[in-house]
Amino acid sequence: MALTDGLGQGPEAAYAAEVAMACIGAGLERPFEEIFTACGARLQGSRGVALAVAVVDLDCRKLTVASVGHICAVLLKEKEEHHLRNTRGIVGGQCDQLMPQTKMLSPDDVLVLFSDGLNDFFPLCETFARVPPFSRDHARVVLDRWARVDEAAAVLAYRHVA
Repeated sequence: MALTDGLGQGPEAAYAAEVAMACIGAGLERPFEEIFTACGARLQGSRGVALAVAVVDLDCRKLTVASVGHICAVLLKEKEEHHLRNTRGIVGGQCDQLMPQTKMLSPDDVLVLFSDGLNDFFPLCETFARVPPFSRDHARVVLDRWARVDEAAAVLAYRHVA
């Protein structure tokens, strides 16, 4: 899974986000560091992006997440929020060393990736409570209730069922 947010607004920001997603899609089998390096190289001279990439190993029940910039990654486990650290910087510009994190997954754990277009403190656990059915409606609720009117917002949610 990946979520990207082009810096700024308008066509240039949208183009940078599209370039990043195409770069990721062209090499999903690569290690995180290579994915982010390749995206950074392709984005040179653009506005750059904030980017989060998450990989679930279903056989081992492991989640690995890496993010750069203002994309937040939160793992919800048994009504507790585990905020995963992100790397400061911009993909396509300057950034600190990437720090992927790995967590074990249990059934019904939820990973939520969201951009800075959302108000910082919204009730993640309540919104993604373990009430079936889990659907894109959960993400729509987040956007409808907590997206800032002056900023583009994005949210991606994954519920582990294995």
